[in-house]
Amino acid sequence: MTIHTKPSRVEALDNCAHLDGDTEAQSGDEFFNPWRLPASPAARQLVADVIEQFQTFETMRQVRQRKRRAKDLAIFEQTVTALICDLAHAELTGVNWIAVPRSKTVLARKSRYLSPVFGKQLPTVLDILADPDLRLIEQMVGHWDFYAGNQRTMVQAGEHLRTMILNLGLTLRDFGTNHQEETIILKAPPKTPVSSGKAVDYPETETTSRMRAEMETLNRGMEGADLKVVMEGQEVTGLTEPRRLRRVFTYGSFTSGGRLFGGFWEEMPKHFRRTALRIDGEETVELDYGQMALRLLYGEAGVIPSWTDGYLVPLPGLEGDPGLFRDGMKVLINAMLFSKSPLSRKPKDTKKLLPGFLSIQQLTEAVLGTHRPVAHLFHSGIGHHLQFLESELMVDLLLIAGDRGITALPIHDSIIVERSHEMEAKTLMEEVFHRRTGLVPVIKASTD
Repeated sequence: MTIHTKPSRVEALDNCAHLDGDTEAQSGDEFFNPWRLPASPAARQLVADVIEQFQTFETMRQVRQRKRRAKDLAIFEQTVTALICDLAHAELTGVNWIAVPRSKTVLARKSRYLSPVFGKQLPTVLDILADPDLRLIEQMVGHWDFYAGNQRTMVQAGEHLRTMILNLGLTLRDFGTNHQEETIILKAPPKTPVSSGKAVDYPETETTSRMRAEMETLNRGMEGADLKVVMEGQEVTGLTEPRRLRRVFTYGSFTSGGRLFGGFWEEMPKHFRRTALRIDGEETVELDYGQMALRLLYGEAGVIPSWTDGYLVPLPGLEGDPGLFRDGMKVLINAMLFSKSPLSRKPKDTKKLLPGFLSIQQLTEAVLGTHRPVAHLFHSGIGHHLQFLESELMVDLLLIAGDRGITALPIHDSIIVERSHEMEAKTLMEEVFHRRTGLVPVIKASTD
């Protein structure tokens, strides 16, 4: 059985469930979420019943000769809780199988990103839950296949567990997320231009503690928000998770990156977000900061831009129509901000977006000429720091919005709010941007 990993889930669990291989995931399969918790009396009853059955089984089969120590008992209960809650959640959302690590190498690792569930007790817990006399889970133990490679251990709710879920009348609202999950992620520099850096450990500081506290405040708001997906007048259940946000810093620095990830709305097609997403029962609007990177660049340099649209760059032979290749120039400008040396070729996938009769040198010279006051900051790799400035601004914006009773869902440099809060949110976006940069932003409502 070959497992294919959904990219979004891989990113979310970069240092958790998929540490023991590089296999991929088929549609309908997921990685084990070790942070799942019961959020209602009914769900807590489910977990309590399973733990009782598990311990009765151990006693009858004489699996254990002595009681677990307090620390081991706590980890055992957390392991069973996470497994049962995630399997119940999968059952209710139509997920076929969940991939769970059993590798001793993986389970012996220690990291701030790993749940205590990933420990030596996990394989034993899986095997007992899968025993035919309990029928709580079904398990396909992973193995190495000469042709297909590493095959992960896969589990799903067993017959008895499915019956318990049904009898208790459980729904997705009965399950939540453990707030111990790390929300401040630091990634090392990527080894190749097309790879993502691995998450690395870091010492706790006043800064990381502050950022984590901010994320906890934001996530409490996300958890309690009234979010729905409505299609053809009917609510579609099972689509409003995950909600727990995390900040991902890059290149081993807490002043690089820092963007927010993890919200289910980020993966929705833009049109679907605009037409189907509801906040407090209302239709929504997406508000974007226009030309965010360029305006942050000027703000960082303490220079007031003389242009209205920084992507309108006059090009040799096209002086009369600078907007003709605006989309291509936007890609080029951002590439120049992230690059640490002058570009030697046009950015990928810009063949139709940039004029073919102009060389990369001519194009970059046009950009530097248009943005002469900040030309020295291009080709310096400052783009990663600009993302950090953007992320700090967005966290500030979201916290203030929450204090004012506005639910705002972040997507990098934009937010989604109720239509009734559109004007108030725009004003707030202007205030926060001006306070942090000294400049006036361009804010537009997305209609795509």
